[in-house]
Amino acid sequence: MSVLFDDFTTGSDSFSVPPVTIETHYQQGSTVGGVRSITVNNSVSPKGTPAIVDIGGTGRLRLTLDAEQYTRLEVTYGINPDGTVADLGLNLRESGADRFRTTISRLDDGSVNFNISIGTPTGYTSAGKNASTGQTDFLFSEFAGPAGQDFTHVSFIVFVFTVRGSMTLDSVETLSMAPSAEIAWSKKVVDVPVVADGTAVNVLGEPDGPVFVINPGRTATFTDFGGRGYPSIAQLLASHHVIFGDSVSRNCGNGADPVAIADVIAFERNGSAPAPGGGWQRCNFTFSDVAKRVSVSWTEGEGVPRDPHILANGSIRGADYKRFFEVGGDDSSITDSEVISYLLITLPEMDTDNPAFTVAVTGPPPGETASLPLDVDAIGVLHRGA
Repeated sequence: MSVLFDDFTTGSDSFSVPPVTIETHYQQGSTVGGVRSITVNNSVSPKGTPAIVDIGGTGRLRLTLDAEQYTRLEVTYGINPDGTVADLGLNLRESGADRFRTTISRLDDGSVNFNISIGTPTGYTSAGKNASTGQTDFLFSEFAGPAGQDFTHVSFIVFVFTVRGSMTLDSVETLSMAPSAEIAWSKKVVDVPVVADGTAVNVLGEPDGPVFVINPGRTATFTDFGGRGYPSIAQLLASHHVIFGDSVSRNCGNGADPVAIADVIAFERNGSAPAPGGGWQRCNFTFSDVAKRVSVSWTEGEGVPRDPHILANGSIRGADYKRFFEVGGDDSSITDSEVISYLLITLPEMDTDNPAFTVAVTGPPPGETASLPLDVDAIGVLHRGA
């Protein structure tokens, strides 16, 4: 399970810090504690260039510098504008989390000195390392200081970046990499249309890139599901990864938790763009556990009424997909920028753990102008709470 501290899409702000100047700005939004502060120390600027900060939207947190500037950027949660501690009251180890993860998408100088400081009622603790673009993990076991590694009550957290050149910070989260869920993938396809028989093997097993093409009007049935452990699927389908359509998060409120009630997930490769609506093309699913049969139709498009079995339809980048499922090397043929679409489905009336459980997928109606084949990479059954 992951806890997203911030993906910098809310609490929008933009400001400029002159040379040899320190400024702090506060933003409110959907972040841990509801308020973040950004402090910029534009300490070295030989050309007299200001440090520019932009926060919000798809651009996340952007620090713009020239090549010779050295700047310290602090991102803080749990400190009030008057300098007092707000006390976040966070248990970072909840649900087995064992690390922080940050994602940096741009770093002009190639590396950044990165430190995290944590305040608790018993003192502080910190860890530091040099980071590069991509994901950087800080294991809780790497932290040292008077507060040790007891993160069951955290009052405030400060992320500190000492950087030369521009940088973009995409997200900050905690998570556990220990397997916490099982996804069982289809190991057999039956009732395969003759025209697609040659690619049927591509859909078997874990996500890996090669696709099974289901043409308009054709149906294929997937069965014999077996799986392995993964972190919570919410880590992959969280808002900071989703580029189109619906994101998925653990719901700690009174509503139905979409992760806890999910039963089936299906992935489709969509090239450079998803279908209208942000994900899958039009298709139909028929589920069977021998005792029951349930048919679920999916129609792409904005504002189209949905079958209540559909929990989410959306798309992520190929880079996040490959990283989560450990798709290796160039053999996958999936590029980092490719659009991978998903459907998340709940089937409360069925026994999806039944060995006889099957999933039949039918392509869109033939003859329609927008009817395109489905390029299916994998179909999996999630154990509840995945």
